[in-house]
Amino acid sequence: MHSGTCYLSHVPFTAGLHLPESTGGFIGKKHAGPETVDPFDFARTEENISVLQVGRNITKIKLLVRQFLHVKDDRPIFLYVAFYDPHRCGHSQPQYRTFSEKFGNGESGMGWKPQHYTPEQVQAL
Repeated sequence: MHSGTCYLSHVPFTAGLHLPESTGGFIGKKHAGPETVDPFDFARTEENISVLQVGRNITKIKLLVRQFLHVKDDRPIFLYVAFYDPHRCGHSQPQYRTFSEKFGNGESGMGWKPQHYTPEQVQAL
């Protein structure tokens, strides 16, 4: 299945993790398919939005989660969010390779400057 395509006899991801009578949502990097094997009622993946937005941009992901949660449906929900962070962006966006390989190491770059907070500075709602 690493190629991203499943055999049609494969037990669908959606069937294994949520009840068929629920509303299924998938946001992020989709390593599954074809759609007939793993269908979702709400799918925002690299198939219809840039993977850098849907898989790494947490503000965009937050907005997509809100969009999913506001769908008018009385069924129980199942939402799967798959972050693209483990892959970085060098292979799909070579112009960002240098930045991507440093991402998260505390250095500034490409207009991004890390912000550090203490637990006392973070207010939980």
